[in-house]
Amino acid sequence: MKIWYQELTVLEEASLFIKLVVDTDGTLSKAKRSRFAELDDELVGQLEAVVRKHMLER
Repeated sequence: MKIWYQELTVLEEASLFIKLVVDTDGTLSKAKRSRFAELDDELVGQLEAVVRKHMLER
């Protein structure tokens, strides 16, 4: 079974990451973490911080 987000462009991947982090108030959920397995935990943390700073802190 194909999951709707399996074949995305780089821009779509970035947009999906941002959406998922915003939807969970600034942290990528453990359930969705495997979707971004190519990113190490340090990078995910840095990206989450950027999303929090620019999308959630207003």
